[in-house]
Amino acid sequence: MWSLARLSLPAGALLFVAALLSPVAAMAQDTSTQEARATETYNDAVDAGQAGHDDAACRGFGNAAVMYENAIGSLMGQSMATEEDRDYIKRYADMLQGRADQAKKAAKAACYLRDNPEQPSSSSSYSSGTSASTWTADDDRANEFAAIQDPANRAAAAYKEADRLYDAKDFAGACASARNSAAIYTYVVTQLRIKPELRGAFDNPDQILANAATAEKDRDGYFCKA
Repeated sequence: MWSLARLSLPAGALLFVAALLSPVAAMAQDTSTQEARATETYNDAVDAGQAGHDDAACRGFGNAAVMYENAIGSLMGQSMATEEDRDYIKRYADMLQGRADQAKKAAKAACYLRDNPEQPSSSSSYSSGTSASTWTADDDRANEFAAIQDPANRAAAAYKEADRLYDAKDFAGACASARNSAAIYTYVVTQLRIKPELRGAFDNPDQILANAATAEKDRDGYFCKA
């Protein structure tokens, strides 16, 4: 039987919102709404898996993972003006990333059962969406690497967009995109410092750190310069 537990809904978002002042609180409320939808989708996938509907479970867990990552994206574009704001946003983003990773693992297990119907789901044992026969440490590492590569790519894209908008004389848009880039890079750099093993996700991790420093410098000294 599937042993995945349903997730609580929401997961700490209300406490997060209560601890913040507007406009950051308004942003957090929007993120908590996205989190709640992702959690509902995840729980529906759990129910589908327990009922033996592996195709629906596969799709549901995959959708939940994307929704959790979209929720992270809604945090990354916001102001991190104070250390308290940055700390709360980092903690919330870490929690959401953990749920996204959990959903990805569950999706891998459900999709494996869907594609291999000879493996009876009624007798398969799962722990956090993984199966000893189908999940390896290499898979875990690959998911961790993908989870840090994605925001790094988004940060680089946001910086390029800021440059494009600045050249087009859309200075307000350029500033907003530059802030987004710097905020996402802040998250990436924080993760690399907390988990040095994630440096292996990049061919040149020092370049990522340099890009982050450039994004922060150009945000204040170029794109958003008063």
